[in-house]
Amino acid sequence: MMSVSGGTQRSLLQEDQREYRIALTAGRVSIPPSYFLIDLLSSLSGQFRFEFTSQRFDAPPAVSALLDAPPARSTSIVGCVRRLISFRPDIIHQHWATWSTPAVVAARVLRVPLVVSVHGYDAFLPRSPGAFGRVVDLVKRLERKVALRAASAVVVNSDFMRDRVAELGVRDESIRLIRHVVDVDKFIPGPAERSGIVYVGRLSVEKGCDILIRAVSLMSVETYERLIIVGAGPDESMLRDLASSLNVECEFRGSLLQDEVIAELQAAKVAVVPSKPARGQVEASGITPLEAQACGTPTVVTRVGGLPENIPDRFEGLICDPNPESMASAVSLLLGADLEAVGRKVRKHVVTYHHRKLLGANFRNLYFDLLAGY
Repeated sequence: MMSVSGGTQRSLLQEDQREYRIALTAGRVSIPPSYFLIDLLSSLSGQFRFEFTSQRFDAPPAVSALLDAPPARSTSIVGCVRRLISFRPDIIHQHWATWSTPAVVAARVLRVPLVVSVHGYDAFLPRSPGAFGRVVDLVKRLERKVALRAASAVVVNSDFMRDRVAELGVRDESIRLIRHVVDVDKFIPGPAERSGIVYVGRLSVEKGCDILIRAVSLMSVETYERLIIVGAGPDESMLRDLASSLNVECEFRGSLLQDEVIAELQAAKVAVVPSKPARGQVEASGITPLEAQACGTPTVVTRVGGLPENIPDRFEGLICDPNPESMASAVSLLLGADLEAVGRKVRKHVVTYHHRKLLGANFRNLYFDLLAGY
């Protein structure tokens, strides 16, 4: 390699016409992985060719359509390693530090840089259920340790997560902060007439929807107008019973398509993200507050994990403690504010700092930094 500075070498690589191969890997993909796969593939083009490898792949057609060669529904560890080696990537990019053995092995065999994106769950590893839960947890911790040690770069989505992976022993110079992004051309403000409060997310204990229902019970119907809950999960029955017992006017909409979710965000006066620490897990960053704010909907989040980092200037009026009293106070104050002005401010924040084009630029720079160093 030429004896030039890293920045100059990166520029030379960016200017040449060679196609670089990036292998995207994960242990399991069974939900729409828009926050890493669709956004990444949609925002990077030109010099990069991507191939995705997964031990379990059950993603929607929209994801498969982005891939030249979608992986099989189920592939062994050996099969994943073989697929990676046959692709001969210039960089392997593993998503989640768990179930990462194929990526680690292939990177060592091919002697190419390994990038590991830590999304949240893999940083905390809550206990696995079942009779073999302890064995599974032991494997996950071991894989995480090996992957983070082998990584040339570890990508995190918030300052909170930067601190967490540093606690796991990752050197600061190896950590790269790349925040979540939103398609701000799709998540846009809607009609001027808005009403009520909306929650969008999984109905499970760590998402804190019970706190939101209890908070609304402390407010008058005239103040909150209506509460819309979008999503599904194991706590739905409990949450329905809770709302009924507290006489909270609440509509459960279930799981909705993305366009329907956008319509609900556009129709609400306020969105709330009431996450709380639970089962050893903490919200790493969160996409819902960004999507809501992109729709011009002022959003209240709890002071948990990386959630406050999504709020413009971390404005305290939009951040509350994860308890009903603090949440009710924050939402009530917001409903009495100039929501149109706040909506413009939060929309501007997302467009400025979380536009999808930033994801492509940040990963492009990361990939070329690694290529320049090898």
